[in-house]
Amino acid sequence: MKLLLILAIFGSNLFSGSLQPVNSYQETPEDYVLDRGDNVLVDIYGVSQRQITQIINSRGQITIEMCGPISLMGKTIPEATKAIQKGIAAHYAGADVTLSLLEPRKISVTVLGEVDAPGEHFVHGYSNLLRALQESGGITEVGSFRQIVFEPKDQPTRMIDLYDYLQGNLNMDSLRVQNGDAIRVLPYQRLVTIEGLVKCPATYELLENENIQDLVAYANGFVEDDIEIRVQHRSAVARYVEIVSMDSLTYYVPQDGDVINIVKVPDKVKDVAFIVGNVAHEGNYRVGKKVKTLKALLQLAIPQVGTKPNEVVVYRDTTLVQIGDNDIALIGGEKVYVVYNQIHVEGAVYSPTSVDYEPSYTVKDYILKAGEFTRKAARNHIYIVEPDGRHVTNINGARIVPGSKIVVPNK
Repeated sequence: MKLLLILAIFGSNLFSGSLQPVNSYQETPEDYVLDRGDNVLVDIYGVSQRQITQIINSRGQITIEMCGPISLMGKTIPEATKAIQKGIAAHYAGADVTLSLLEPRKISVTVLGEVDAPGEHFVHGYSNLLRALQESGGITEVGSFRQIVFEPKDQPTRMIDLYDYLQGNLNMDSLRVQNGDAIRVLPYQRLVTIEGLVKCPATYELLENENIQDLVAYANGFVEDDIEIRVQHRSAVARYVEIVSMDSLTYYVPQDGDVINIVKVPDKVKDVAFIVGNVAHEGNYRVGKKVKTLKALLQLAIPQVGTKPNEVVVYRDTTLVQIGDNDIALIGGEKVYVVYNQIHVEGAVYSPTSVDYEPSYTVKDYILKAGEFTRKAARNHIYIVEPDGRHVTNINGARIVPGSKIVVPNK
């Protein structure tokens, strides 16, 4: 399912605007190697004065009158200059030579996968991988900026991550393309948006097992210290908000389409209660004449009861509340969580699912209900997300409360 992006994808500006033309005023890279099709200018000066403009022929040579053919193929500009100086010495005694590239040759590069115009593209002779991608129209909305397969004709295949370039850790001149090279752009794995109190809010592409801490690093960190991390799940199978604790950033792996909202922790207001979860109307409610008890609060927020009895479970802060005949007085400043009486199992299991809560079940029992571990399961890194958003990483003997989520990460 295509998700509506909240913010632009990080790096998408690489393919906005028109390409800069290549012209004779651009400086030729020092390591550029001349080949057939390069248009060069030879300037002979000193005792004799002469300028010669030629395209290197199919044999890799240029011809200077009275001196015959001179091979330039396979040489850099300094090396070719020396070759010309030596070749004209007998007929242009005392003359000096400068050599410049007027127009680089055209080379063929095949760009495939998730680009706007896949196929063969002709680029100038000292183009790099980014220029070739730009010539192909850029990466599509389902393409990856981080999984680009670079297949040089005469070198080993490499996986290129454009985030390395965007963060200044990759020199694009190290990725020059040659005639016959190929580039393939794979589909992205996950797009996660981070907004609010971060320095660079945007939609970022995350690789397998990258977590919220990695996402925050891409966004250049928080702008304040006293914050709360709220994860809004927007996928077709899971639409809910959960709060992630600061000590769980390295364990929490966001899902494709999640929106991570970094907000300032509000000061607790004595006469306000906050209700969230499986209710029709989340938010703050003033504790007063109309809302004095938990039942009164639930009547206004309207729990979304399913087909089974007792499907809704209520937590008051982190304490499970059993509402019977006796109502419970509200305390201003507290949070109330309303969840299904189920346990959700997701991640590296064969059949991610929701299982009816059973007080006697262990983590292993719930995982068995979800089809057991896949081969990629990181069995030593299982964690539990409780209804209030807290992460429990030590699952041995840990309590499992209704509304919790058991997460099995990939290796």
